[in-house]
Amino acid sequence: METRSGVRRINDAEVGDITLRLRQKELLLQERERTICEREEILRADTVQPDLATLETLREIVTMRQHANDAYYNLRESHNIFIQRTINMNSPVELNSIYMDQDEYILDFTDRMKYLYQAICDEERYGTYELTENKRNEIEFTLTSNFCDVLSLEHSLKINPDMCENLLDAFAKARQFYTRIEQDRIRYKKHRQSQNFQEKPTTSNRDRMKTRDRNKHTINLNPLPKTCTYYNKLRHIKEECYRFKRKQLISSEKHARRDYSSPRSPVSPNRPQSESYGPRKECRYCKNLGHMIEGCRKKLWHDRNWGNAITPPKQGTTSEMN
Repeated sequence: METRSGVRRINDAEVGDITLRLRQKELLLQERERTICEREEILRADTVQPDLATLETLREIVTMRQHANDAYYNLRESHNIFIQRTINMNSPVELNSIYMDQDEYILDFTDRMKYLYQAICDEERYGTYELTENKRNEIEFTLTSNFCDVLSLEHSLKINPDMCENLLDAFAKARQFYTRIEQDRIRYKKHRQSQNFQEKPTTSNRDRMKTRDRNKHTINLNPLPKTCTYYNKLRHIKEECYRFKRKQLISSEKHARRDYSSPRSPVSPNRPQSESYGPRKECRYCKNLGHMIEGCRKKLWHDRNWGNAITPPKQGTTSEMN
């Protein structure tokens, strides 16, 4: 992970990996020390006056113990040096280049300052193997001053190091101040929306609205955005809508194509013809279209069954008269 200045910062995964390997080394050294102690106990129990072989074994045990201790302390020292170098590269550069972004939220910025404060404290702890109270207060005062200076001009005038007891107090006052600014912005936005709201004319307020509009010229400083009533989209109206214009163009082309003469398919003899294919036929007896009175089956049936109380067949049914 790189900071804004380009310096690589050690992340939590790398620290965890180093800690795991250090723990494995410690377990291995503890196992070796346990083995050495067991061998010493066996030698003390078996031999009262050690011979030459026993003395050689004891010397070997002492040498192994010394090597194990040296390996343990060398590993610990290398780990401390690695952490110290990493912090020495990251912390001063980050402290000199840290600033609050324009769109950064106050909680994110305070988290970055807390991480930097912890990194500087770790640097002092690994460098001198102790962190005194005076040194901690000095680091906290420096970060408090830097935190108040990197804020914007309006906020730095409201929050200064003299008003804050410590770094956490500066964080709390900054969050409180930013919360009040956000609430004022929301309140002002609601007030502007209520001013721009246009009442609908009703029977109860029509006269009052006419009097107000006649006596006072209102200017809408925040007009409503354009809305397309055809496609329900913003930033354009219906007359400017591409889809609406396209639909009108397609409909006009279809209407123009209907005016041209086109070859028509042959018409079935039983299908009633319209006016475009010839004169319209209308029966003067049954008042139906498609045939004349000479071919009316209803009239022919009535003529054959005159005086019988039989219901005549419908025009759509097939009979022997066809």
